[in-house]
This record gives sequence, C-alpha cells and structure tokens, in this order.
Amino acid sequence: MLSGALAFAMLASLNTLLASVIADLATETRHDARRELFAQGIGQTLAGLAGGMGGSATTGATVVAVRTGARRWAGATAGAAFLALVFFFGPAGKLLPIGVLAGIIIYVAVTMIERDMFDWLKSGRTRNDALVALLVATVTVVYDLVTAVGVGVVIAIVLFIRSQARTSVIHRRSSGAQRHSVRLRTQDERALLAQHGERIVLYELRGNLFFATADTLFEELLPDLDRPTWLVLHLRRVSQVDLTGIKILHQIATRLHGHGGQLLFCEVHHEIGLGEDVREAFSRVSQKGAGGRDVLTFVGSEEALEYAEDALLTELGRVLAMSHTRVELAETDLCKNMKPTQVAALGQVVHGRTAEAGQKLVSAGEHGDEMFLVMRGEAEARLRTTSHHHKRLAKYGPGTFFGEIAFLDLGPRAADVFVTQQCEFLVLDRAALERLERENPGAAVALLMALGKMQGHHLRHSAEEVQRLAQW
Repeated sequence: MLSGALAFAMLASLNTLLASVIADLATETRHDARRELFAQGIGQTLAGLAGGMGGSATTGATVVAVRTGARRWAGATAGAAFLALVFFFGPAGKLLPIGVLAGIIIYVAVTMIERDMFDWLKSGRTRNDALVALLVATVTVVYDLVTAVGVGVVIAIVLFIRSQARTSVIHRRSSGAQRHSVRLRTQDERALLAQHGERIVLYELRGNLFFATADTLFEELLPDLDRPTWLVLHLRRVSQVDLTGIKILHQIATRLHGHGGQLLFCEVHHEIGLGEDVREAFSRVSQKGAGGRDVLTFVGSEEALEYAEDALLTELGRVLAMSHTRVELAETDLCKNMKPTQVAALGQVVHGRTAEAGQKLVSAGEHGDEMFLVMRGEAEARLRTTSHHHKRLAKYGPGTFFGEIAFLDLGPRAADVFVTQQCEFLVLDRAALERLERENPGAAVALLMALGKMQGHHLRHSAEEVQRLAQW
C-alpha cells in the first residue's frame, strides 16, 4: 500500500505541476507550486476520508479549459458539473455521442504534442534534447507516465554528469606577475614580484567539484603542482564539493607540499561542503589530516595573494618593512628618486600626525586637500558596498602614501581610510605645496613627477582589474 501511495502521490504531483506550467504558458501568468501541491494534498485527504479516490490536474483538461476561455474557477466548475451529472442527470449522460467524445479526446491528444521537438531535431545543439523528449513520450505511451518520468530523470542525470565532465571547472588562471594584492609595495618589491611572480598562481574555479570534474582539475593543475609554487584556489563560484572532490584537493596539497609548494584557499563558503577551514575538512576525510601540509584558508583572494607575496619576497631574501618599523622620509617611494636637498625642503613643509588603531582617518565623499605619507603603522582604504560590508581597495604600510587624488584634484574623497595599526603620518596639503613651490621649485616638480608616475602605475593596475572583472 505504501509503495502504491508514493507512486500515486508522485504521479499526481507531476501531473499537477505540468498542467500548471501549461496553463502559465497559455495565460501568461505564474503559478505558485507550493500552493498548488498543498491544495492538492488537502483535496486528496478529504477525498480519501469521504471514501473516494484522489486525483490531480490533467494536461488535457487544462488545455481544453484554457483554450475555451476558462480561468480561475475552471476546476470548481468542472467538479460541480460532474456532481450534477452523476446525481441528477445520469440518464442524460447516456445520450452523449461516443464518437463526439472520442473526437474531443483525439483533438486534445494531438494539440498536446510539443511540435517544437521536431524542430529541435534539425539543430545539432538541441538534437539530444529532442531525442530525450521523444524517448520519454514513447515510454509514456507504451508503458506509463511514472516509468517515463523515471527514465527521463535517469537520462537527465547522465547528461548532466557528461556535460560537467566535459567542462573545465577552471575559469581563469592568473600568476603573481599578472595579478597583485592590494598591499602597496615598494618599487624594489614590485620588480621582484614581476620577475618571480610565476611562482604564485591563482586559479578561479566555478561549477561543481565532484568525481567527474575533480580528477580533470588535478590533471590540469599538474604543471603547477610539480614545482615550488604558492597555489591559490578561489572557490566563490564553486557550487558544491563532494567527498571525492575533497580527497582530490587533499592529493593536490600532498603533491604540492612534496615539491616545496603550498596550497591556499580563499572565498570558501559553507554551502559547498568544505566549511570555513579546509584543513578541518581534510582531517575528516583522511586519518593523516593535513599531514604536515600547511594548508591555509583566507577570507578573500587579496589576503591570500598578500600572504603568498610576503612568503615569496621573504624567500628571495627581501626584508619586509614591518608595520611597527619607522621609515624616514627619504626611504619612501615618493622621495626615493629625489635629491637630498629636495627631500629636506619637503620635510620643512610637512607636519606630523598620529592615529590609533580603529580610527577612521578619511571618509568617502568628504572634501580635503591633504596627502598622507605613512612613516609607521598600517592603514586600509575601503569602499563600502552595503551597510555591513566593504571592499578593500588598498593596504598602506611604512613608506607608502594615500590621499593623492584629493590633493591633486580638489574634491570629494573616493574611499574611506581606516587605521588598522597605530600610525605615524607626515601630512602634505595644498598650502604646503604652494610654499614648497616658492622655496624650492625643483623639489615641487620632483614631487609632482613622482606622484604622476605612481598614478600611472595605479591606472594600469585599475585597467587590468576592470578587464578581469569584465570576464565574469
């Protein structure tokens, strides 16, 4: 009884939803699937309690009703008509011509045929869909609708796995020489990253990572797994990772670690089945856990790239400027190519300022004419996206500067700047620039040339980012 009830419930539900879709196409409206099924369940329950047999909407009756102008009360009217026919007009029903009823049934059957499937056969792109539709229709006629639905579901699963297996989950590969973190680097650091940036690789993935695609991903990553690289997997657009996918990722980490590399993850969300910490997922699928492989998970790609860049520069012997280390004015990017006398002249017109961690130093939209040179500490430029979220635009450490847009072109600030670690600044405003022009014109020209060069670098980076975003 239970198996029969489940089969009947599935058939009735599918019939109702199919009839609702057909009615939507004819009436250009939209049905509520939950409401339809809920109402059908109540009706079938009441019918059973009254000693009757539950039913469902039928596509044939729906097509006839819609084409004859019926709308909202078609079902209730048809039910009332049948009740009246059974209880009051039974003898009159015998007089209805069988031939007329047969003609109506044949007409309804012919009009229910989806003629588009024959047009689909003409095109190679839709031929598989047409063959599936014809097969399901044939099974429906020869056997029954429940069997046809099962056949259709199985074929849909096979075709889905086939299409997923033939589609690469890699959307884009970027090296550290092509894409950088938002942390502003010194000129020497940028040169090293441009030269050795191929040792940092960012893969942006998409789709589903399961048994049909995970092995293909492993094969495509092999050239970067057999060398000492920092490999970042970006998972924001990955819909699901199954157990096989997690095991393949574990193998990727193992192989990369064996060649002196490191696997990093970013943009990992709960829905894909990994959780926030991939290392914990590895521990669940392997008794060895991460196995000594220092697999790290970052919130965003910028943080992962910044970590990889710091690790690469450290390995290359570059001593990174720590946020608590104070630099001198001559050591900043802005003054590196200026003469000592010009640097001294600039030092005479700037003034110092300090700020505590968490302080909002600059607000987007406010007007200002000050430029800030970071001598010690750390700050971030953020662009607010929602009331609770923001996008990091840049990270400023010792030797960098910000605020040059409003300084050069008086107007509103482009973004917020927050102090993340206690900072010491040297502040240069337009009044100080005018004083510098009077006292040492050469220093003013050198300063503006340095600003122009840095703006050119930022514009190139912005163009690359726009091009990258346009590819999604």
